[in-house]
Amino acid sequence: MRSTRLLNQDWSRFWSLEAVEIKHPKEQKVATRYGGSFVYGKSNYLFAIRPSVGLQRVIFRKAPESGVQVNALVGAGPSIGLLMPYYISYDYGNGQGNPNASDIRNEQYNPDIHRSPQELVVDRAPLFSGAGETKPALGAHLRGALSFEYGRYRDAVAG
Repeated sequence: MRSTRLLNQDWSRFWSLEAVEIKHPKEQKVATRYGGSFVYGKSNYLFAIRPSVGLQRVIFRKAPESGVQVNALVGAGPSIGLLMPYYISYDYGNGQGNPNASDIRNEQYNPDIHRSPQELVVDRAPLFSGAGETKPALGAHLRGALSFEYGRYRDAVAG
């Protein structure tokens, strides 16, 4: 979400708010023998909320009836990370493939405890399992961008 305020013909000021889930590029889902799936090695979800303020400058202005407008943007602000534990359903029972007769518990994935994950992990736990254990992680961000806006008329702009 972004809101922009015009300062003069070429400059504007904006504020924005972004919320994203950050995933590691090497994350892979693994199928379990119970028919479920989980992400091997993952112990936390990371969600980031990034409020920012910045400036925008028009580099090339759009022609009255058509064309492309190019803007340069720079912005900065805090990054508020939320680390939520990644819970799995783990079979502490006999592990014979019958989830009804086993001792299955939902807990945060830990490679030191869950040594044979493909055999004894039943499935990932529901998404908000462990939401009460969420911890904040603070940081900052700086970004620069080019924005391309095109459209035949001012009321129908795409970017």
